[in-house]
Amino acid sequence: MSAVHVREELVPLLNEVATRSADFEQQRHISDDIIARFKQVGVYRALVPKIYGGEECTPAQFCELIEQIATADGSAGWVASFGMSPFYLGALPPDTLKELYRDGPDVVFAGGIFPPQKAVLADGGYRVSGRWGFASGSMGASVFGVGILPESGEPLPRMAVLPRDSVQIDPVWNTVGLAGTGSHDLVVNDAFVPQEWTFVRGGALNLEGALYRYPVLSLATQVLSVVALGVARAALHEIYAIAHRQQSVTGAPRLAERPQAQMQIARCEAELRSARSWFYEAIDEVWQCILAGD
Repeated sequence: MSAVHVREELVPLLNEVATRSADFEQQRHISDDIIARFKQVGVYRALVPKIYGGEECTPAQFCELIEQIATADGSAGWVASFGMSPFYLGALPPDTLKELYRDGPDVVFAGGIFPPQKAVLADGGYRVSGRWGFASGSMGASVFGVGILPESGEPLPRMAVLPRDSVQIDPVWNTVGLAGTGSHDLVVNDAFVPQEWTFVRGGALNLEGALYRYPVLSLATQVLSVVALGVARAALHEIYAIAHRQQSVTGAPRLAERPQAQMQIARCEAELRSARSWFYEAIDEVWQCILAGD
């Protein structure tokens, strides 16, 4: 897997994402029309079960999709990676999942997990209040998850799932780099969340099939790690463009014509390709074990 094979239908989207990268950074979120385009190309249905209209792609296929988007823009890739939300939401009860995907598989989810806030037991659920940070992609989401600690003293924290109108987004995200992820704070004020709309993060999924036996928290880290592969590839693209274009004012050869530069850039290329190959090889090894029933 030393090369990235881009699906033809993705090319116009990737070109537009790259062109608008500076806009995303300035406005501190990915624009709604790009989120809509993510839906069209299957970002949010990629890992959704087929019974709900999804595609059930393999983990490697989804990671490659995120890598391609991240090569166009790191923030866009980071936000798109949360298309792996079925691996969180799949821990909801089956009837809740039917309701969640009632209108189709393209559900856009954002989560603010930390710090988990104490939730008060109520009849059939919880009263939830608090503030949570780092909710990447929050500006384009329709469903939110927040970390809670039920006052009943359960050993593991849960996530409470709420509709957009129950959550306030406080736009505090202001960084150098990846500003476009829109990783703002979520604020909830005494919202009631039924028990069936909560789940243990990383808990067993109520979904059938080999895909949903893949380790949940491993995939959660892999879809973010793969963004770094895209950003690194984009960095090398920039170097190649500069190396062939930039002329020194002293009359020295262009960067592309200098042996030392050629060696250093080749070393970077080798490091990136080897890291990428190992990354996907590890994912495939786990996937093959799962397919074999292990």
